[in-house]
Amino acid sequence: MKLRPSWVAVLLVASACQAQFATTEVSAPGATPFLLDTQQWSWEDLSPTVPDVLYNVLRLRPGDEGFRCVASNLSTSSWEGDPELPPPGEAWWYLVNADDGWQENRHGSTLDVSERCACSGTLPEPAPDLIAEVVGDFSEPVHLTAPRHDRMRAYVVERGGVIEVLDLRDDTSQVFLDISAQVRVRGEMGLLSLAFHPEFETNGRFFVYYNAPGGAFGEGVARVAEFVASDPDTADPLSERLIYESDRPTPVHVGGQVAFGPRDGYLYVSLGDGDIPDAAQLLDSEHGKILRLDVDSGEPYAIPPDNPFVDVPGALGEIWSYGLRNPWRFTFDRETGDLWLGDVGDGCSEEVSRGLATAGGGENFGWPMMEGIYCAAAEDCLTTCGGCPTVTECAELTGPVVDFSRMEVPGTCSVIGGHVYRGCRMPEMTGRYFYADWCAGDIWSFRLDGDELVDLREWDFPEIWGPVSFGEDARGEIYVMTAEYVLRLSPG
Repeated sequence: MKLRPSWVAVLLVASACQAQFATTEVSAPGATPFLLDTQQWSWEDLSPTVPDVLYNVLRLRPGDEGFRCVASNLSTSSWEGDPELPPPGEAWWYLVNADDGWQENRHGSTLDVSERCACSGTLPEPAPDLIAEVVGDFSEPVHLTAPRHDRMRAYVVERGGVIEVLDLRDDTSQVFLDISAQVRVRGEMGLLSLAFHPEFETNGRFFVYYNAPGGAFGEGVARVAEFVASDPDTADPLSERLIYESDRPTPVHVGGQVAFGPRDGYLYVSLGDGDIPDAAQLLDSEHGKILRLDVDSGEPYAIPPDNPFVDVPGALGEIWSYGLRNPWRFTFDRETGDLWLGDVGDGCSEEVSRGLATAGGGENFGWPMMEGIYCAAAEDCLTTCGGCPTVTECAELTGPVVDFSRMEVPGTCSVIGGHVYRGCRMPEMTGRYFYADWCAGDIWSFRLDGDELVDLREWDFPEIWGPVSFGEDARGEIYVMTAEYVLRLSPG
């Protein structure tokens, strides 16, 4: 049995993952279309007493604003509270009989759609349950990534100085690179991340961030180095070429991420403020910054000519963005090119921020004047930017997309930036950004509707405690690392 063509149209969309999504558009003249999921069930699935009747099922998707009908000819019988507002996080299912024009809500409400119902807004897909599957146990895994075209492997970075190659077909692993003899493991230091050159399949080049002994302060150095792999399973530890080095004033707030931009092919590097907060605002210092390097030109690198501070007297041309405390993890949305980062807070708040691919860099994320949305100078974790005595112009700062106060979310202490999901196994998760907190062990995700954060959800993964990092394979599937395990997020 089909829905009435006078007010319903069905659109089937095939994604790059070969999945299909069905949406129903309910509209009326002058109204904004409202998208609903549609699915056909036989009545036997719902009640064995009425055989051989096929009904259409509409799922109204809940969101922050709820379900709002703006046209006439809609009547409801309330089951509990306002029938136009689905319970948060819960979908409403309606059985639709197109012959006599009624819908019955699974909660007990009815909607009369004998003529038309037009609704406005876009409500998010309710996120289904997920599980976390252990794919291997490792020694302090801190990062996972893969060459962009290799769907059989992922590479796990162990803080002590070893990179393991993980065979995704059977979850077995073997050593890819061992530089443990030259890595300093102290405080937050170690071998912290890995980035494959965009042409790794042909040139074998990859880059790592690690800390080594020495440095002007005696606390070690942050080193970005290039290595070469003879094949996808074996790298030559003697092929190292130093790309960039930074003296670290302390063994904390070291940053630690390297990643290639998906659109420009440049190498991005995160460096924390080294526990020297004021350095994050100094454009002649690399501390508290994201750097952007051209590793295909110059010796050992060139500064991209469109970096935002190349023409600023006294500024380091390598700087892409600044005002960061400890950007432990940043990633790129492979679809939009936007840069997402988690910046670890001090005493008030943890934050997740975004640098738009179209903005051209130069963002000032506010540290140490601001910590999330709060004025760090006020020391009360309550004063926002407008009342901050150390900020002259709030509009010049790039605020967080989301932050969480340590008072509001007890037990939090260290945000772990994650990924925007662009994989194939969980199409309902597409476009959701996943992030976590190390101390609380919590994992959240949300989507953006324009610039508005919507559909924030906290996930319960009993298998995960103390998440230290996220990872992404070539297919766009997301992984979580703890002190001992690598886990893959999968449909529940």
